[in-house]
Amino acid sequence: MPPRNAERAGISADTGVFHHDPRRFNPVPRPRHVFHLVSKLTSRQHFCLQEETLSYYANVLSILKRTFMTLATRRRISQRELGISERLRALRDGDRWTQEEFAEQLAISRARLASYEDGRVAIRYDLALRICHQFIISEKWLAAGTGDQGAFMDLATDPVVTRVPPDMPFGEAYDQHLGSAYEYLFKERKGVIPINVLGGEHPMFIHNVFMRLLREWLKLLTGSDQLSFLIEFIKFGTAIMAVHKRDGKLPRAVEWQPPPSQPKPKPARKK
Repeated sequence: MPPRNAERAGISADTGVFHHDPRRFNPVPRPRHVFHLVSKLTSRQHFCLQEETLSYYANVLSILKRTFMTLATRRRISQRELGISERLRALRDGDRWTQEEFAEQLAISRARLASYEDGRVAIRYDLALRICHQFIISEKWLAAGTGDQGAFMDLATDPVVTRVPPDMPFGEAYDQHLGSAYEYLFKERKGVIPINVLGGEHPMFIHNVFMRLLREWLKLLTGSDQLSFLIEFIKFGTAIMAVHKRDGKLPRAVEWQPPPSQPKPKPARKK
């Protein structure tokens, strides 16, 4: 590039280094202006730079392209779905899971989880219900951001999910199908959290259930009661583990037992 053209483009004719001149450039350039400028800087047809400088500007161009694609995709997602993405990230950060650990429990890739958290892709209803089941999170809170975060109703096991069209975003599915079912179950169960083992859960599911229940219990206790609860909890757990260590199994009193079947009522005798 001739020196005159180089100076016009904001490039030093002596060193070939780009510099910003407020007299030649808009102080707040539009994204397309920045994109075209970096494209010119990375082109060998305009001027010759050292290989390291070309590689640097090529990386800048790649980052800008990804940023613009992310912003363009976010505009296609409704604010409702973006709110769900933000709450998903807040859930993971609050429980201090890395993206790899969180994605592993859902059997998805880290890149896919990142696309949901960044708001590039709307979360489907089936994955959202799987998240609520795995981490014992309220479907209402994840969908609308209201209510108690721990008021989990396990809609994944409710027949209402059969009426939801495949691949429907979670926000739409909750408004059209799942919301009414959630409110009905919440009133019927009086806020009691159901724990249903579907089979095939990640091994951390038991850990998540335990931690969620512990948080809910501690919410109901004051400072002194929390200490008493901790002491009794330690005594109970120590006694159970002592029996398990001695006999190789849990005491029968704490073994899981199927609910007793109700006897069928006898038909009334005809007079």
